[in-house]
Amino acid sequence: MNDPIEAIRRHGYAVLEVAPDLGADPPQPGYAVTVGLLERGHPNLLILGLPGPMSRMMLASLADHSLHY
Repeated sequence: MNDPIEAIRRHGYAVLEVAPDLGADPPQPGYAVTVGLLERGHPNLLILGLPGPMSRMMLASLADHSLHY
C-alpha cells in the first residue's frame, strides 16, 4: 500500500521507508519508521540500516502485535 493515510485508516499505522544515501560522505543508512501508532497510545517504531523489505516486515509485525495484543 503506497498511501500512508489509507494505510493508517485500514491498519492503524503505516510504514514509511527512506532509502540509503550511499553517495553522502559519510554514507547514510536507510531507515523505516511507523506513523499512526502514537495516536493509538503506542510509540512509533524505527529500524535503521536494514534492507527495506526486512524493515517493513519487522515493523509491520511489531505494529500489528502492539495494536492487537
